[in-house]
Amino acid sequence: PRDFVYINEYKVGEGITLNQVAVGCECSDCLSEAAGGCCPGASHHKFAYNELGQVKIKAGMPIYECNSRCSCGIDCPNRVVQRGIRYDLCIFRTDNGCGWGVRTLEKIRKHSFVMEYVGEIITSEEAERRGQVYDRQGATYLFDLDYVEDVY
Repeated sequence: PRDFVYINEYKVGEGITLNQVAVGCECSDCLSEAAGGCCPGASHHKFAYNELGQVKIKAGMPIYECNSRCSCGIDCPNRVVQRGIRYDLCIFRTDNGCGWGVRTLEKIRKHSFVMEYVGEIITSEEAERRGQVYDRQGATYLFDLDYVEDVY
């Protein structure tokens, strides 16, 4: 796509401050310790993944992964999203006029993590300004993000 730049993490716009992760764990084996002090347990939620990294909780439930404040490494079974895209994907223009889409170029097992949807986080004022420009270009795609903070 014209003016398309692939990014694999959020781009923080001017005037935006993201809160740092509030909690972490000191688990040595997050899979076996997940019920108590590991990140999901500490926030009173279930461990989201099975041993293959597939989602095992109901759709719509929050997923609490280990993070930069945790003592475990990137190979932790509770760091699935952070490992990034594991499949060959293709961005394409849809035939139905709905814009751009993404499709897989290989088989993906049910409940597998595919990719994280990220973008630029901008203020409401900047979104309004850009929206007017994009409308004139016929290229509008803005996504409203309601910021809700989890309290532990």
